[in-house]
Amino acid sequence: MKPLARILIVCLSFALAAAGSARSDTPPSPLFKFGTLGAGDGQMDHPSGIAIGADGFVYVADQHNERVNKFKKDGTFVTSWDVSAYYPGQIPDPTGIAVSPAGLIYVTDHHIHVISIFTSSGTFLGTVGSPGSAPGQFYYPVFIAFDATGNYYVADSGNNRIDKFSSANAFLTSWGSWGFGPGQFATPYGVEVDALGFVYTGEVDGKRVQKFTDTGTYVTSWGSPGVGDGQFGGAENIEADNAGNVYVCDTGNNRIQKFTDGGSFLTKWGVMGSALGQLYTPSDIARDPVTGNFYVAEWNNARVQVFGDAPVPTVRRSWGQLKASYR
Repeated sequence: MKPLARILIVCLSFALAAAGSARSDTPPSPLFKFGTLGAGDGQMDHPSGIAIGADGFVYVADQHNERVNKFKKDGTFVTSWDVSAYYPGQIPDPTGIAVSPAGLIYVTDHHIHVISIFTSSGTFLGTVGSPGSAPGQFYYPVFIAFDATGNYYVADSGNNRIDKFSSANAFLTSWGSWGFGPGQFATPYGVEVDALGFVYTGEVDGKRVQKFTDTGTYVTSWGSPGVGDGQFGGAENIEADNAGNVYVCDTGNNRIQKFTDGGSFLTKWGVMGSALGQLYTPSDIARDPVTGNFYVAEWNNARVQVFGDAPVPTVRRSWGQLKASYR
């Protein structure tokens, strides 16, 4: 091998290694949006939570309309059901929504302090919890997330803790207290479970993400108040994919931020506005496991916006090609 070729290959190897250690991903592109402000079919009034079921439908917690909306993935309206019908004399506030592995729809209620359970067609099955601070009770619950076994975790914002329940709706454990230290919470809103069973939380007042084991052991955290990369104007709900990436609704900064599961910043998308690609208080994000597209519920834009799956950065030339170029 010629000396110049050897030097060039060594330099290229260092450059590629440096690029791998400082990974930066391309944000997904806006594809389409659906929903307008109102109470009619397909309309929304402050959509808060969003979830995609294994049945291929998209479910939205339509907060101020006190109902759940069901759509096809292309945004076609399917049906809706009224949550308030099951709480006479009270004012429901459906906020978070998740689909269990069994296909049931779980909806947290921020005002009534319970979780409502429905079939995928809207049949009411019952509730979990009651107002209070005792084990199994809630005080302003927000978002909810399931693990692969059917256990679920609730961001109990008023109690500044995470509550864990079994697939049979039995209370298992909780962790957290008010504060800004490791394992403490300052108004937890977001909660997500990744493919390995780690639990991520997002804090509105704490403006950070924390990572725990499934029993509440603190692992790490990242974030601080601000508008820079890796900072938050209020971290709300979270999504995780099977590749170890974590997506956070940075609601106060009207954007989505993407991180590694250890908190390294990768990319971001969104600025305040109502045009395609812009965001206004994104409150929840769900990733379609089939297409890889992201569905974002925008609280103040009264809509859902869909973004295309971000491409994975790749090295365009093989080592064999590089060597052949310098022979």
